[in-house]
Amino acid sequence: MNLCEVRITRKAFDGVTVLSEIDLSVAPGSFTALVGPSGAGKSTLLNVVSGLDSDYQGDLCWAADDRRRVGYLFQEPRLMPWLSARRNIELVMPEPDAAVARIDQLLQRVGLTGRGDALPGELSGGMQRRVALARAMAIEPDLLLLDEPFSSLDEPTADGLRRLLIALCREQGNAVLLVTHNLREALSLADRVLFLSRDPATIVHREELADTPRDDGQLRDPAGLLQDLLARHPGILSGIVQSGDRG
Repeated sequence: MNLCEVRITRKAFDGVTVLSEIDLSVAPGSFTALVGPSGAGKSTLLNVVSGLDSDYQGDLCWAADDRRRVGYLFQEPRLMPWLSARRNIELVMPEPDAAVARIDQLLQRVGLTGRGDALPGELSGGMQRRVALARAMAIEPDLLLLDEPFSSLDEPTADGLRRLLIALCREQGNAVLLVTHNLREALSLADRVLFLSRDPATIVHREELADTPRDDGQLRDPAGLLQDLLARHPGILSGIVQSGDRG
């Protein structure tokens, strides 16, 4: 049974259709990446799945409406600047006073032991992302939504966070839906990559990667996959595939 089923017939802003005929299912524990041109509506799709945007034509069906938990990691950390790292995580906890051990565990797991009392302004950009990741994982989400969470970081920092993300998801068993412009990132992390077209966006190709093993660090080497994909679909990053080649 799928965790959720997304059917968007039409999503529009001011009468302009931005998403059309989107058909997407998310299985428990799966990792799906969404790739497409800038402005294609990838973040809009995440907002629909999260429930932040309900103004669309279609259906969003969950396997267990009464128990679903959704975590959301945005492009920016979105930490409250006047609250410590610990207090930012407490914001999402139903009983923060009873969750001290859980928060300590999360801070340790993301490499921030001893920094729980630091304000966001006292942390580096990478550390702030670690706090945001800990906050998103604190509720043990059934589905974790990621909207280009590593895009503004230098590559070594981003790579470390990708490995941390995979490790945490492996431990908690949650499904992931990632929006990214970075095709290498998508191929190294995801079990499946969905490619969106432009104007209005629809899914034009599905690349299945679940049978391609990752290395010991839980990241897949994307080099060969990238070369093969671009050879088969040279216009894929612009949202263009040949009509007979749509997956």
